[in-house]
Amino acid sequence: MKAAAFALAVPATVDEAVGILSSVGPDAALLAGGQSLLPLLAARQRQPKVLVDMSRIPGLAEIGVEADGTISIGAMVRQRSVERDPRLRIIAPLLSMAIGHIACAAVRNQGTIGGSLAFADPAAELPAAACALDALMIVAGPGGTRQIAASSFFVGPNTTVLAADEMLIEIRIPAAAGRQGVAFEEMARRAGDAAVAAAAVTVRVDQGLIAEARIAMAAVDETPVRARQAERLLAGEVPSVEIFAAAAADASAAVSPITTMHATAAYRRYVIQGLVRRALATAARHAGGAS
Repeated sequence: MKAAAFALAVPATVDEAVGILSSVGPDAALLAGGQSLLPLLAARQRQPKVLVDMSRIPGLAEIGVEADGTISIGAMVRQRSVERDPRLRIIAPLLSMAIGHIACAAVRNQGTIGGSLAFADPAAELPAAACALDALMIVAGPGGTRQIAASSFFVGPNTTVLAADEMLIEIRIPAAAGRQGVAFEEMARRAGDAAVAAAAVTVRVDQGLIAEARIAMAAVDETPVRARQAERLLAGEVPSVEIFAAAAADASAAVSPITTMHATAAYRRYVIQGLVRRALATAARHAGGAS
């Protein structure tokens, strides 16, 4: 099957792109890397009247690292560029860990950071990583730009808080405070397949105690899920096998997985508990805490 007929717009600025979205409304679709959108067009699951190509908008394909360690990643930055960036491998290794599980190198060469986040696949790796890193989504619309916390950005399967006349233009990741360890654990039927379950974790250890932990899970609910109660359970505790097991059990109880052809809901819940426990131990070890 081929895509239904559509008009192609190639704006030169963010304002021009927003103007097109405002005038066309829900019948417009943004084209970033195309790795998620093009198959839907080919299957006619999406039939926009206007396709808005973001590739010629300057400034959206840049990675910046500020003096304090804050990271800015343009929405059009290719996944492979983030995965291989030597600066990000040091100051934000969770990103390259998560991206390494996405499909294959050919897809990551074309797929964009912003495209993956805006597509909001519940099983995707980048939304979970963004939540674990407390990332901010910078969104442009008719009224200018606004910032949205990653944990508030995803509201359902393939659904975000973006209005029809808004577009994601940048992802901003705050600098890590203190000594932080990270880990990304995923289980899939085969490498590169959609995750059965995945966990993105950060742990900060101070004077032998867990000062802060963040746990985000993918493929086990309608959106990526932050395990807030499990995070609170870990705060102030000595890193140990027992406390990680308790937090993992709490995290698995916080999700509502569904049964699909790839895994039952019960199996996903079982798997995510093990992945969270393993990720916490790994992140704590990298942060300098005993586990």
